[in-house]
Amino acid sequence: MPENTGLKFTMPAMRILENEHRYLSFLMEEWHALVLWFEHDQPVLEESRTQLHKLRKAILEFTGPLKKHTVKEETFFSRCLAVISALNKDHWSASRRSTARLTDI
Repeated sequence: MPENTGLKFTMPAMRILENEHRYLSFLMEEWHALVLWFEHDQPVLEESRTQLHKLRKAILEFTGPLKKHTVKEETFFSRCLAVISALNKDHWSASRRSTARLTDI
């Protein structure tokens, strides 16, 4: 596995998700710049139409990869995160109970 990827995680599944997050961020930057154009410039009607068509195309190109990524996260990682969340909740509940007992002494 290449060392110079700039990815934080070492587990292959996490690296895939991290790489997909980077790709989605890249796609978002494209249409976000168009949104900012509408916000900051005083658009002329014809120029606005052109930018709006670009924006629509960019958002439609974004939704496909986003849907695939979301399904992948929900299918493979939601269960893992639910287990981790439940473990954390149990840990903190037990920790609070022990702290409460110590303060009762």
